[in-house]
Amino acid sequence: MKIGLEIHAQLNTKKLFCDCDTDLLDNPTKTIERKLHVTVSELEEVDRAAFEESLKGKKHVYEAFDTSCLVYLDEEPPHEPNEEAIETVLKVSLLLNADIVDQIHFMRKMVIDGSNVSGFQRTAIVGLNGVVETDYGNVEIPTICIEEDAARKDREEKDRIFWKIDRLGTPLIEIATSPSIKTPEQGREVALFIGNILKATKKIKRGIGTIRQDLNISIDGGARIEIKGVQELNMIPTYIKEEVKRQENLLKIKEELEKRKAGIGEIYDITDLFKDTKCKIIKKAEKILALKLKNFSGILGMEIQKDRRFGSELADYARKYVPGIFHSDELPGYGISEEEKNRVTEKLESDSFVIVASSKEKAEKALKEVIKRIKIAFQGVPEETRKPLENGATAYARPLPGEARMYPETDVPPYNISEELIEKIKRELPELPRDKKIRLMKQYNLNEENATKIMAYDPDFFEEIMREYSIKPTIFLKAVEIYRSLGCENLEDLKIVFDYISKNRLVKEGIEKVLEEFSKGNMDIERIIENHGLKPITESDAEEVIQRIVIQNRDVIEKKGERAVSVLMGECMKVLRGKVDGKIVNEILRREIEKIK
Repeated sequence: MKIGLEIHAQLNTKKLFCDCDTDLLDNPTKTIERKLHVTVSELEEVDRAAFEESLKGKKHVYEAFDTSCLVYLDEEPPHEPNEEAIETVLKVSLLLNADIVDQIHFMRKMVIDGSNVSGFQRTAIVGLNGVVETDYGNVEIPTICIEEDAARKDREEKDRIFWKIDRLGTPLIEIATSPSIKTPEQGREVALFIGNILKATKKIKRGIGTIRQDLNISIDGGARIEIKGVQELNMIPTYIKEEVKRQENLLKIKEELEKRKAGIGEIYDITDLFKDTKCKIIKKAEKILALKLKNFSGILGMEIQKDRRFGSELADYARKYVPGIFHSDELPGYGISEEEKNRVTEKLESDSFVIVASSKEKAEKALKEVIKRIKIAFQGVPEETRKPLENGATAYARPLPGEARMYPETDVPPYNISEELIEKIKRELPELPRDKKIRLMKQYNLNEENATKIMAYDPDFFEEIMREYSIKPTIFLKAVEIYRSLGCENLEDLKIVFDYISKNRLVKEGIEKVLEEFSKGNMDIERIIENHGLKPITESDAEEVIQRIVIQNRDVIEKKGERAVSVLMGECMKVLRGKVDGKIVNEILRREIEKIK
Protein backbone atom coordinates (compact mmCIF):
# COMPACT_ATOMS: atom_id res chain seq x y z
CA MET A 1 0.00 0.00 0.00
CA LYS A 2 1.21 3.51 -0.88
CA ILE A 3 -0.41 6.60 0.55
CA GLY A 4 0.27 10.24 -0.27
CA LEU A 5 -1.47 13.35 0.97
CA GLU A 6 -2.12 16.79 -0.50
CA ILE A 7 -3.37 19.57 1.76
CA HIS A 8 -4.90 22.78 0.40
CA ALA A 9 -5.54 25.70 2.76
CA GLN A 10 -6.95 29.14 1.98
CA LEU A 11 -4.80 32.04 3.12
CA ASN A 12 -6.47 34.92 4.92
CA THR A 13 -5.05 37.67 2.68
CA LYS A 14 -6.14 39.64 -0.35
CA LYS A 15 -6.52 37.73 -3.64
CA LEU A 16 -3.35 36.37 -5.20
CA PHE A 17 -3.16 38.67 -8.24
CA CYS A 18 -5.27 41.69 -7.27
CA ASP A 19 -6.23 43.76 -4.21
CA CYS A 20 -9.76 42.37 -3.84
CA ASP A 21 -10.95 40.94 -0.53
CA THR A 22 -11.62 37.20 -0.28
CA ASP A 23 -14.84 37.39 1.77
CA LEU A 24 -17.75 35.32 0.48
CA LEU A 25 -20.65 37.46 -0.75
CA ASP A 26 -24.34 37.27 -1.63
CA ASN A 27 -26.45 39.03 -4.27
CA PRO A 28 -24.28 39.19 -7.40
CA THR A 29 -24.91 42.23 -9.61
CA LYS A 30 -23.72 41.05 -13.03
CA THR A 31 -23.11 37.87 -15.01
CA ILE A 32 -20.78 36.76 -17.80
CA GLU A 33 -21.41 33.62 -19.86
CA ARG A 34 -18.58 31.59 -21.37
CA LYS A 35 -17.90 28.21 -22.91
CA LEU A 36 -14.47 26.73 -22.22
CA HIS A 37 -12.52 24.68 -24.76
CA VAL A 38 -9.77 22.13 -24.31
CA THR A 39 -6.35 22.91 -25.81
CA VAL A 40 -2.93 21.28 -25.98
CA SER A 41 -0.26 21.79 -23.32
CA GLU A 42 3.38 22.77 -23.84
CA LEU A 43 3.96 19.03 -24.44
CA GLU A 44 1.53 19.27 -27.39
CA GLU A 45 -0.77 16.80 -25.64
CA VAL A 46 -4.39 17.05 -24.52
CA ASP A 47 -4.92 16.23 -20.86
CA ARG A 48 -7.38 13.34 -20.42
CA ALA A 49 -9.24 14.97 -17.49
CA ALA A 50 -9.67 18.25 -19.40
CA PHE A 51 -10.79 16.36 -22.50
CA GLU A 52 -13.46 14.48 -20.56
CA GLU A 53 -14.79 17.74 -19.09
CA SER A 54 -15.02 19.18 -22.61
CA LEU A 55 -17.36 16.35 -23.65
CA LYS A 56 -20.04 17.63 -21.27
CA GLY A 57 -20.57 20.70 -23.48
CA LYS A 58 -21.65 22.89 -20.56
CA LYS A 59 -21.85 26.68 -20.68
CA HIS A 60 -20.65 28.55 -17.62
CA VAL A 61 -22.29 31.64 -16.12
CA TYR A 62 -20.04 33.67 -13.81
CA GLU A 63 -21.82 35.76 -11.17
CA ALA A 64 -19.81 38.86 -10.23
CA PHE A 65 -20.26 41.64 -7.69
CA ASP A 66 -19.82 45.41 -7.60
CA THR A 67 -16.47 44.84 -5.90
CA SER A 68 -15.26 42.30 -8.49
CA CYS A 69 -12.24 43.53 -10.46
CA LEU A 70 -11.36 42.75 -14.08
CA VAL A 71 -8.46 40.40 -13.21
CA TYR A 72 -10.73 37.58 -12.09
CA LEU A 73 -13.18 38.19 -14.90
CA ASP A 74 -10.20 37.45 -17.17
CA GLU A 75 -10.50 40.88 -18.77
CA GLU A 76 -7.23 42.28 -17.38
CA PRO A 77 -3.77 40.75 -16.86
CA PRO A 78 -2.84 39.64 -13.33
CA HIS A 79 -1.16 42.17 -11.04
CA GLU A 80 1.98 41.47 -8.98
CA PRO A 81 1.63 38.44 -6.67
CA ASN A 82 0.40 39.21 -3.16
CA GLU A 83 3.48 39.55 -0.92
CA GLU A 84 1.68 38.60 2.29
CA ALA A 85 0.48 35.34 0.72
CA ILE A 86 3.95 34.49 -0.58
CA GLU A 87 5.55 35.23 2.79
CA THR A 88 3.02 32.96 4.51
CA VAL A 89 3.91 30.08 2.16
CA LEU A 90 7.61 30.76 2.75
CA LYS A 91 6.98 30.62 6.51
CA VAL A 92 5.25 27.24 6.22
CA SER A 93 8.04 25.96 3.95
CA LEU A 94 10.67 26.88 6.55
CA LEU A 95 8.65 25.27 9.36
CA LEU A 96 8.65 22.06 7.26
CA ASN A 97 12.44 22.32 6.78
CA ALA A 98 12.01 22.72 3.03
CA ASP A 99 14.50 24.19 0.55
CA ILE A 100 13.31 27.54 -0.80
CA VAL A 101 13.45 28.23 -4.53
CA ASP A 102 15.48 31.25 -5.73
CA GLN A 103 12.69 32.38 -8.04
CA ILE A 104 8.97 31.66 -8.06
CA HIS A 105 7.75 30.81 -11.58
CA PHE A 106 4.00 30.58 -12.08
CA MET A 107 2.51 27.96 -14.38
CA ARG A 108 -0.97 27.57 -15.85
CA LYS A 109 -2.84 24.39 -14.96
CA MET A 110 -5.66 23.69 -17.40
CA VAL A 111 -9.04 23.47 -15.63
CA ILE A 112 -12.12 23.54 -17.86
CA ASP A 113 -14.78 22.27 -15.47
CA GLY A 114 -15.85 25.92 -15.27
CA SER A 115 -14.40 26.68 -11.84
CA ASN A 116 -11.89 29.13 -13.37
CA VAL A 117 -13.09 31.87 -15.71
CA SER A 118 -9.90 31.72 -17.78
CA GLY A 119 -9.89 27.93 -18.13
CA PHE A 120 -6.71 27.59 -16.08
CA GLN A 121 -5.40 27.94 -12.53
CA ARG A 122 -2.11 29.69 -11.74
CA THR A 123 0.25 27.70 -9.53
CA ALA A 124 3.91 27.89 -8.51
CA ILE A 125 6.44 25.89 -6.48
CA VAL A 126 7.85 27.74 -3.43
CA GLY A 127 9.45 24.99 -1.33
CA LEU A 128 11.07 21.61 -2.06
CA ASN A 129 12.18 18.58 -0.03
CA GLY A 130 10.41 19.29 3.25
CA VAL A 131 9.73 16.69 5.94
CA VAL A 132 7.09 15.76 8.53
CA GLU A 133 8.28 13.83 11.59
CA THR A 134 5.73 11.30 12.89
CA ASP A 135 5.66 8.44 15.39
CA TYR A 136 5.60 6.06 12.39
CA GLY A 137 8.66 7.60 10.73
CA ASN A 138 9.44 10.63 8.57
CA VAL A 139 7.27 11.58 5.60
CA GLU A 140 8.82 13.60 2.78
CA ILE A 141 7.25 16.78 1.37
CA PRO A 142 8.49 17.03 -2.25
CA THR A 143 6.64 20.27 -3.07
CA ILE A 144 4.99 23.22 -1.36
CA CYS A 145 3.08 25.44 -3.80
CA ILE A 146 1.04 28.62 -3.90
CA GLU A 147 -1.97 28.73 -6.21
CA GLU A 148 -5.39 30.28 -6.81
CA ASP A 149 -8.60 28.86 -5.39
CA ALA A 150 -11.53 28.21 -7.72
CA ALA A 151 -14.91 29.86 -8.08
CA ARG A 152 -17.86 28.64 -5.99
CA LYS A 153 -20.49 26.54 -7.76
CA ASP A 154 -23.86 28.17 -7.14
CA ARG A 155 -26.30 25.98 -9.08
CA GLU A 156 -26.77 23.95 -12.26
CA GLU A 157 -29.53 24.25 -14.87
CA LYS A 158 -29.63 21.84 -17.82
CA ASP A 159 -26.70 22.90 -20.02
CA ARG A 160 -25.47 25.78 -17.80
CA ILE A 161 -23.52 25.92 -14.55
CA PHE A 162 -23.58 29.07 -12.40
CA TRP A 163 -20.46 30.14 -10.45
CA LYS A 164 -19.83 32.89 -7.90
CA ILE A 165 -16.40 34.45 -8.41
CA ASP A 166 -15.97 35.84 -4.87
CA ARG A 167 -13.73 32.90 -3.89
CA LEU A 168 -11.87 32.79 -7.22
CA GLY A 169 -8.25 33.90 -6.76
CA THR A 170 -8.10 33.36 -3.00
CA PRO A 171 -4.49 32.31 -2.33
CA LEU A 172 -4.08 28.62 -1.55
CA ILE A 173 -1.10 26.81 -0.12
CA GLU A 174 -0.74 23.26 -1.45
CA ILE A 175 1.46 20.83 0.49
CA ALA A 176 2.10 17.44 -1.15
CA THR A 177 3.71 14.47 0.57
CA SER A 178 5.53 11.62 -1.12
CA PRO A 179 3.75 8.22 -1.13
CA SER A 180 5.67 7.30 2.04
CA ILE A 181 2.72 7.20 4.46
CA LYS A 182 2.58 3.61 5.68
CA THR A 183 -0.72 3.28 7.59
CA PRO A 184 -4.18 4.91 7.63
CA GLU A 185 -3.49 6.24 11.14
CA GLN A 186 -0.22 7.81 10.02
CA GLY A 187 -2.16 9.57 7.26
CA ARG A 188 -4.30 11.28 9.88
CA GLU A 189 -1.24 12.14 11.98
CA VAL A 190 0.50 13.79 9.02
CA ALA A 191 -2.62 15.81 8.18
CA LEU A 192 -2.93 16.92 11.81
CA PHE A 193 0.77 17.89 12.00
CA ILE A 194 0.58 19.97 8.81
CA GLY A 195 -2.74 21.47 9.90
CA ASN A 196 -1.20 22.63 13.17
CA ILE A 197 1.71 24.25 11.33
CA LEU A 198 -0.73 26.08 9.06
CA LYS A 199 -2.73 27.33 12.07
CA ALA A 200 0.50 28.51 13.75
CA THR A 201 1.00 31.10 10.98
CA LYS A 202 -2.33 32.77 11.94
CA LYS A 203 -2.85 33.47 8.25
CA ILE A 204 -5.15 30.55 7.44
CA LYS A 205 -8.87 31.05 6.88
CA ARG A 206 -11.17 29.19 9.25
CA GLY A 207 -14.46 27.45 8.62
CA ILE A 208 -15.90 24.61 6.56
CA GLY A 209 -14.16 24.15 3.22
CA THR A 210 -11.15 26.38 3.97
CA ILE A 211 -8.82 23.40 4.44
CA ARG A 212 -9.17 20.37 2.13
CA GLN A 213 -7.23 17.13 2.00
CA ASP A 214 -6.68 15.00 -1.11
CA LEU A 215 -5.60 11.38 -0.62
CA ASN A 216 -3.53 9.46 -3.17
CA ILE A 217 -3.71 5.70 -2.63
CA SER A 218 -2.57 2.57 -4.45
CA ILE A 219 -1.94 -1.09 -3.63
CA ASP A 220 0.21 -3.74 -5.22
CA GLY A 221 -1.38 -4.64 -8.56
CA GLY A 222 -3.79 -1.70 -8.31
CA ALA A 223 -3.43 1.90 -9.48
CA ARG A 224 -3.02 5.38 -8.05
CA ILE A 225 -6.30 7.08 -7.36
CA GLU A 226 -6.95 10.49 -5.85
CA ILE A 227 -9.76 11.11 -3.36
CA LYS A 228 -10.44 14.81 -3.82
CA GLY A 229 -11.64 17.14 -1.06
CA VAL A 230 -11.72 15.16 2.20
CA GLN A 231 -13.00 17.60 4.83
CA GLU A 232 -13.10 15.52 8.00
CA LEU A 233 -9.68 14.83 9.53
CA ASN A 234 -10.87 11.81 11.50
CA MET A 235 -12.31 10.23 8.32
CA ILE A 236 -8.90 9.96 6.64
CA PRO A 237 -8.16 6.42 7.98
CA THR A 238 -11.65 5.28 6.92
CA TYR A 239 -11.26 6.57 3.34
CA ILE A 240 -7.87 4.86 3.07
CA LYS A 241 -9.20 1.51 4.34
CA GLU A 242 -12.27 1.67 2.07
CA GLU A 243 -10.14 2.47 -0.98
CA VAL A 244 -7.80 -0.44 -0.26
CA LYS A 245 -10.88 -2.66 0.03
CA ARG A 246 -12.21 -1.32 -3.30
CA GLN A 247 -8.97 -1.97 -5.17
CA GLU A 248 -8.68 -5.49 -3.71
CA ASN A 249 -12.23 -6.28 -4.83
CA LEU A 250 -11.67 -4.84 -8.32
CA LEU A 251 -8.64 -7.12 -8.68
CA LYS A 252 -10.83 -10.06 -7.61
CA ILE A 253 -13.40 -9.05 -10.25
CA LYS A 254 -10.65 -8.97 -12.89
CA GLU A 255 -9.62 -12.53 -11.98
CA GLU A 256 -13.23 -13.72 -11.99
CA LEU A 257 -13.92 -12.17 -15.41
CA GLU A 258 -10.86 -13.90 -16.85
CA LYS A 259 -11.85 -17.19 -15.24
CA ARG A 260 -15.40 -17.00 -16.64
CA LYS A 261 -14.24 -15.76 -20.07
CA ALA A 262 -16.76 -12.96 -19.69
CA GLY A 263 -17.48 -10.57 -22.54
CA ILE A 264 -19.38 -7.51 -23.77
CA GLY A 265 -22.21 -7.90 -26.28
CA GLU A 266 -24.28 -5.55 -28.42
CA ILE A 267 -26.64 -2.70 -27.49
CA TYR A 268 -30.35 -3.50 -28.03
CA ASP A 269 -33.43 -1.30 -28.24
CA ILE A 270 -35.87 -2.87 -25.73
CA THR A 271 -38.40 -0.02 -25.54
CA ASP A 272 -41.24 -2.29 -26.68
CA LEU A 273 -40.67 -4.65 -23.74
CA PHE A 274 -41.76 -1.97 -21.24
CA LYS A 275 -45.01 -0.66 -22.73
CA ASP A 276 -47.03 -1.31 -19.58
CA THR A 277 -44.24 -0.81 -17.04
CA LYS A 278 -44.82 0.60 -13.55
CA CYS A 279 -41.28 1.93 -13.36
CA LYS A 280 -41.63 5.74 -13.36
CA ILE A 281 -38.15 6.39 -14.79
CA ILE A 282 -38.67 4.02 -17.73
CA LYS A 283 -42.22 5.24 -18.32
CA LYS A 284 -40.96 8.83 -18.88
CA ALA A 285 -38.08 7.83 -21.16
CA GLU A 286 -38.06 8.16 -24.95
CA LYS A 287 -35.86 5.07 -25.41
CA ILE A 288 -34.84 2.08 -23.30
CA LEU A 289 -31.55 0.53 -24.37
CA ALA A 290 -29.85 -2.54 -22.97
CA LEU A 291 -26.21 -3.65 -23.12
CA LYS A 292 -25.81 -7.42 -23.33
CA LEU A 293 -23.11 -8.93 -21.11
CA LYS A 294 -21.75 -12.47 -21.14
CA ASN A 295 -21.09 -14.38 -17.90
CA PHE A 296 -21.43 -11.32 -15.64
CA SER A 297 -24.11 -12.77 -13.35
CA GLY A 298 -23.41 -11.79 -9.72
CA ILE A 299 -20.48 -9.52 -10.59
CA LEU A 300 -22.55 -6.37 -11.21
CA GLY A 301 -24.00 -6.72 -7.70
CA MET A 302 -20.69 -7.57 -6.01
CA GLU A 303 -19.95 -5.21 -3.10
CA ILE A 304 -16.64 -3.40 -3.52
CA GLN A 305 -17.00 -0.74 -0.82
CA LYS A 306 -19.43 0.09 1.95
CA ASP A 307 -22.88 0.41 0.30
CA ARG A 308 -21.24 0.39 -3.16
CA ARG A 309 -21.28 -2.36 -5.77
CA PHE A 310 -19.53 -2.85 -9.10
CA GLY A 311 -22.75 -1.63 -10.72
CA SER A 312 -22.23 1.66 -8.83
CA GLU A 313 -18.91 2.11 -10.66
CA LEU A 314 -20.68 1.68 -14.01
CA ALA A 315 -23.38 4.15 -12.97
CA ASP A 316 -20.74 6.75 -12.06
CA TYR A 317 -19.43 6.72 -15.64
CA ALA A 318 -22.93 6.84 -17.14
CA ARG A 319 -23.88 9.92 -15.07
CA LYS A 320 -22.19 12.20 -17.57
CA TYR A 321 -25.42 11.74 -19.58
CA VAL A 322 -28.11 10.09 -17.40
CA PRO A 323 -29.03 10.04 -13.68
CA GLY A 324 -28.36 6.30 -13.34
CA ILE A 325 -28.61 2.77 -14.72
CA PHE A 326 -30.39 -0.51 -14.00
CA HIS A 327 -28.50 -3.80 -14.03
CA SER A 328 -29.59 -7.43 -13.94
CA ASP A 329 -28.19 -8.22 -10.48
CA GLU A 330 -30.53 -5.68 -8.82
CA LEU A 331 -33.69 -6.71 -10.69
CA PRO A 332 -36.55 -7.13 -10.12
CA GLY A 333 -36.66 -3.79 -8.32
CA TYR A 334 -37.15 -0.05 -8.80
CA GLY A 335 -40.57 -0.73 -10.34
CA ILE A 336 -39.23 -3.28 -12.85
CA SER A 337 -41.04 -6.62 -12.43
CA GLU A 338 -39.73 -10.18 -12.61
CA GLU A 339 -41.70 -10.66 -15.81
CA GLU A 340 -40.08 -7.62 -17.44
CA LYS A 341 -36.64 -8.84 -16.41
CA ASN A 342 -37.40 -12.23 -17.98
CA ARG A 343 -38.46 -10.55 -21.24
CA VAL A 344 -35.11 -8.76 -21.43
CA THR A 345 -33.25 -11.98 -20.63
CA GLU A 346 -35.07 -13.81 -23.42
CA LYS A 347 -34.50 -11.07 -26.02
CA LEU A 348 -30.80 -10.68 -25.19
CA GLU A 349 -30.31 -14.42 -24.61
CA SER A 350 -28.33 -13.48 -21.53
CA ASP A 351 -29.10 -13.12 -17.82
CA SER A 352 -26.56 -10.27 -17.47
CA PHE A 353 -27.27 -6.80 -18.81
CA VAL A 354 -27.30 -3.05 -18.15
CA ILE A 355 -30.36 -0.91 -18.96
CA VAL A 356 -30.46 2.85 -19.60
CA ALA A 357 -33.66 4.86 -20.06
CA SER A 358 -33.42 8.35 -21.60
CA SER A 359 -33.39 10.01 -25.01
CA LYS A 360 -31.82 7.86 -27.74
CA GLU A 361 -28.71 10.04 -27.93
CA LYS A 362 -28.10 10.19 -24.18
CA ALA A 363 -28.83 6.50 -23.66
CA GLU A 364 -26.33 5.53 -26.36
CA LYS A 365 -23.65 7.82 -24.93
CA ALA A 366 -24.29 6.53 -21.40
CA LEU A 367 -23.93 2.90 -22.49
CA LYS A 368 -20.69 3.72 -24.33
CA GLU A 369 -19.36 5.02 -21.02
CA VAL A 370 -20.52 1.82 -19.30
CA ILE A 371 -18.69 -0.22 -21.97
CA LYS A 372 -15.56 1.88 -21.38
CA ARG A 373 -15.69 1.13 -17.65
CA ILE A 374 -16.33 -2.59 -18.17
CA LYS A 375 -13.35 -2.85 -20.51
CA ILE A 376 -11.21 -1.28 -17.76
CA ALA A 377 -12.47 -3.98 -15.37
CA PHE A 378 -10.68 -6.60 -17.47
CA GLN A 379 -7.42 -4.70 -16.81
CA GLY A 380 -7.94 -4.15 -13.07
CA VAL A 381 -8.02 -0.80 -11.28
CA PRO A 382 -8.26 2.46 -13.27
CA GLU A 383 -6.33 5.60 -12.39
CA GLU A 384 -8.95 8.21 -11.54
CA THR A 385 -10.04 11.06 -9.30
CA ARG A 386 -12.82 10.15 -6.88
CA LYS A 387 -15.09 12.18 -4.62
CA PRO A 388 -15.54 11.29 -0.94
CA LEU A 389 -18.92 10.11 0.35
CA GLU A 390 -20.09 10.60 3.94
CA ASN A 391 -19.85 6.89 4.85
CA GLY A 392 -16.14 6.61 3.91
CA ALA A 393 -16.71 5.18 0.42
CA THR A 394 -15.99 7.14 -2.78
CA ALA A 395 -17.52 7.72 -6.21
CA TYR A 396 -15.87 8.29 -9.61
CA ALA A 397 -15.40 11.96 -10.52
CA ARG A 398 -13.08 12.09 -13.56
CA PRO A 399 -9.87 10.56 -14.96
CA LEU A 400 -6.68 11.29 -13.04
CA PRO A 401 -5.08 14.42 -14.53
CA GLY A 402 -1.58 14.22 -15.94
CA GLU A 403 1.30 16.53 -16.77
CA ALA A 404 -0.33 17.42 -20.09
CA ARG A 405 -2.44 20.13 -18.44
CA MET A 406 0.53 22.35 -17.45
CA TYR A 407 2.00 25.20 -19.50
CA PRO A 408 3.91 28.41 -18.67
CA GLU A 409 2.20 31.56 -17.35
CA THR A 410 3.39 34.35 -19.64
CA ASP A 411 1.63 37.25 -17.85
CA VAL A 412 3.45 36.95 -14.48
CA PRO A 413 7.20 37.60 -14.32
CA PRO A 414 9.43 35.51 -12.00
CA TYR A 415 9.30 36.55 -8.33
CA ASN A 416 12.74 36.76 -6.72
CA ILE A 417 13.28 35.39 -3.20
CA SER A 418 16.08 37.34 -1.51
CA GLU A 419 18.27 36.14 1.36
CA GLU A 420 17.15 39.19 3.34
CA LEU A 421 13.50 38.12 3.01
CA ILE A 422 14.30 34.58 4.18
CA GLU A 423 16.22 35.89 7.20
CA LYS A 424 13.35 38.23 8.09
CA ILE A 425 10.84 35.36 7.96
CA LYS A 426 13.09 33.08 10.02
CA ARG A 427 13.06 35.67 12.81
CA GLU A 428 9.24 35.64 12.74
CA LEU A 429 8.72 31.86 12.72
CA PRO A 430 6.10 30.65 15.23
CA GLU A 431 6.64 27.84 17.70
CA LEU A 432 6.51 24.39 16.11
CA PRO A 433 3.31 22.49 17.00
CA ARG A 434 5.17 19.58 18.60
CA ASP A 435 7.23 21.94 20.77
CA LYS A 436 4.12 23.89 21.69
CA LYS A 437 2.30 20.72 22.74
CA ILE A 438 5.15 19.70 25.06
CA ARG A 439 5.26 23.20 26.56
CA LEU A 440 1.48 23.27 27.12
CA MET A 441 1.64 19.92 28.91
CA LYS A 442 4.29 21.23 31.31
CA GLN A 443 2.96 24.75 31.76
CA TYR A 444 -0.69 23.82 32.31
CA ASN A 445 -0.22 20.32 33.78
CA LEU A 446 -2.08 18.66 30.89
CA ASN A 447 -2.10 14.97 30.03
CA GLU A 448 -1.26 14.06 26.44
CA GLU A 449 -4.87 13.41 25.44
CA ASN A 450 -6.04 16.86 26.53
CA ALA A 451 -2.97 18.56 25.04
CA THR A 452 -3.68 16.85 21.69
CA LYS A 453 -7.29 18.08 21.78
CA ILE A 454 -6.17 21.65 22.51
CA MET A 455 -3.69 21.54 19.63
CA ALA A 456 -6.48 20.35 17.32
CA TYR A 457 -8.86 23.09 18.50
CA ASP A 458 -6.82 26.29 18.84
CA PRO A 459 -3.77 26.38 21.15
CA ASP A 460 -3.37 30.15 20.83
CA PHE A 461 -6.99 30.72 21.84
CA PHE A 462 -6.50 28.32 24.76
CA GLU A 463 -3.52 30.29 26.06
CA GLU A 464 -5.38 33.56 25.64
CA ILE A 465 -8.23 32.18 27.78
CA MET A 466 -5.82 30.86 30.41
CA ARG A 467 -4.21 34.31 30.67
CA GLU A 468 -7.44 36.29 30.85
CA TYR A 469 -9.72 34.08 32.94
CA SER A 470 -9.35 32.07 36.12
CA ILE A 471 -10.62 28.71 34.86
CA LYS A 472 -9.20 25.20 34.62
CA PRO A 473 -8.12 23.69 31.25
CA THR A 474 -10.80 21.02 31.67
CA ILE A 475 -13.47 23.75 31.69
CA PHE A 476 -12.04 25.13 28.43
CA LEU A 477 -12.11 21.69 26.80
CA LYS A 478 -15.62 20.95 28.01
CA ALA A 479 -16.96 24.23 26.59
CA VAL A 480 -15.21 23.85 23.23
CA GLU A 481 -16.33 20.23 22.80
CA ILE A 482 -19.95 21.08 23.67
CA TYR A 483 -20.06 24.13 21.37
CA ARG A 484 -18.55 22.28 18.40
CA SER A 485 -20.89 19.32 18.94
CA LEU A 486 -23.73 21.82 18.55
CA GLY A 487 -22.35 22.78 15.13
CA CYS A 488 -20.86 26.14 16.23
CA GLU A 489 -17.38 27.22 15.10
CA ASN A 490 -16.95 30.74 16.55
CA LEU A 491 -15.01 30.06 19.74
CA GLU A 492 -14.97 33.79 20.53
CA ASP A 493 -18.56 33.27 21.78
CA LEU A 494 -17.13 31.25 24.67
CA LYS A 495 -15.27 34.19 26.21
CA ILE A 496 -18.34 35.53 28.01
CA VAL A 497 -19.00 32.03 29.42
CA PHE A 498 -15.45 31.80 30.74
CA ASP A 499 -15.77 35.33 32.16
CA TYR A 500 -18.94 34.45 34.08
CA ILE A 501 -17.44 31.22 35.45
CA SER A 502 -14.23 33.00 36.41
CA LYS A 503 -16.24 35.64 38.34
CA ASN A 504 -18.44 32.99 39.96
CA ARG A 505 -21.54 34.24 38.14
CA LEU A 506 -22.31 30.92 36.38
CA VAL A 507 -22.20 27.37 37.75
CA LYS A 508 -19.88 25.04 35.82
CA GLU A 509 -22.72 22.58 35.29
CA GLY A 510 -24.61 25.33 33.48
CA ILE A 511 -22.13 25.55 30.58
CA GLU A 512 -24.04 23.07 28.43
CA LYS A 513 -27.41 24.81 28.89
CA VAL A 514 -25.91 28.24 28.12
CA LEU A 515 -24.19 26.98 24.97
CA GLU A 516 -27.35 25.22 23.80
CA GLU A 517 -29.11 28.58 23.97
CA PHE A 518 -26.20 30.29 22.21
CA SER A 519 -26.44 27.76 19.37
CA LYS A 520 -30.10 28.76 18.91
CA GLY A 521 -29.15 32.43 18.57
CA ASN A 522 -30.04 33.43 22.15
CA MET A 523 -26.90 35.21 23.38
CA ASP A 524 -28.43 36.89 26.48
CA ILE A 525 -26.43 35.03 29.13
CA GLU A 526 -27.98 36.93 32.08
CA ARG A 527 -31.48 35.85 31.10
CA ILE A 528 -30.35 32.27 30.42
CA ILE A 529 -28.79 32.06 33.90
CA GLU A 530 -31.91 33.50 35.52
CA ASN A 531 -34.39 31.33 33.58
CA HIS A 532 -32.53 28.08 34.33
CA GLY A 533 -31.31 28.79 37.86
CA LEU A 534 -27.61 28.62 36.96
CA LYS A 535 -26.29 31.27 39.35
CA PRO A 536 -23.85 30.04 42.03
CA ILE A 537 -24.83 30.63 45.68
CA THR A 538 -22.70 32.44 48.24
CA GLU A 539 -20.65 30.64 50.88
CA SER A 540 -23.00 31.88 53.60
CA ASP A 541 -26.01 30.46 51.71
CA ALA A 542 -24.16 27.16 51.36
CA GLU A 543 -23.47 27.19 55.10
CA GLU A 544 -27.20 27.50 55.85
CA VAL A 545 -27.99 24.52 53.57
CA ILE A 546 -25.26 22.40 55.20
CA GLN A 547 -26.36 23.35 58.74
CA ARG A 548 -29.90 22.22 57.92
CA ILE A 549 -28.66 18.87 56.56
CA VAL A 550 -26.46 18.35 59.66
CA ILE A 551 -29.35 19.02 62.04
CA GLN A 552 -31.59 16.62 60.09
CA ASN A 553 -28.95 13.89 60.39
CA ARG A 554 -27.86 14.37 64.01
CA ASP A 555 -28.45 10.66 64.78
CA VAL A 556 -26.12 9.61 61.92
CA ILE A 557 -23.39 11.91 63.28
CA GLU A 558 -23.76 10.63 66.83
CA LYS A 559 -23.54 7.06 65.60
CA LYS A 560 -20.72 7.37 63.03
CA GLY A 561 -18.72 10.32 64.35
CA GLU A 562 -16.16 11.61 61.79
CA ARG A 563 -17.17 8.89 59.35
CA ALA A 564 -20.48 10.75 58.92
CA VAL A 565 -18.64 13.23 56.66
CA SER A 566 -18.60 10.84 53.70
CA VAL A 567 -22.28 10.00 54.21
CA LEU A 568 -23.50 13.59 54.50
CA MET A 569 -21.18 14.90 51.82
CA GLY A 570 -23.31 13.12 49.24
CA GLU A 571 -26.47 14.69 50.66
CA CYS A 572 -24.92 18.15 50.55
CA MET A 573 -23.69 17.78 46.99
CA LYS A 574 -27.15 16.73 45.79
CA VAL A 575 -28.23 20.27 46.61
CA LEU A 576 -25.01 22.23 46.09
CA ARG A 577 -23.24 20.46 43.22
CA GLY A 578 -22.01 23.01 40.73
CA LYS A 579 -23.24 25.92 42.84
CA VAL A 580 -20.33 25.99 45.26
CA ASP A 581 -16.88 24.40 45.24
CA GLY A 582 -16.83 20.86 46.67
CA LYS A 583 -13.76 21.66 48.76
CA ILE A 584 -15.62 24.49 50.49
CA VAL A 585 -18.63 22.22 51.09
CA ASN A 586 -16.35 19.65 52.73
CA GLU A 587 -14.73 22.25 55.00
CA ILE A 588 -18.09 23.68 56.15
CA LEU A 589 -19.54 20.18 56.69
CA ARG A 590 -16.59 19.10 58.88
CA ARG A 591 -16.87 22.28 60.91
CA GLU A 592 -20.62 21.82 61.51
CA ILE A 593 -20.22 18.15 62.43
CA GLU A 594 -17.48 19.08 64.91
CA LYS A 595 -19.92 21.44 66.67
CA ILE A 596 -22.38 18.56 67.32
CA LYS A 597 -19.69 16.15 68.51
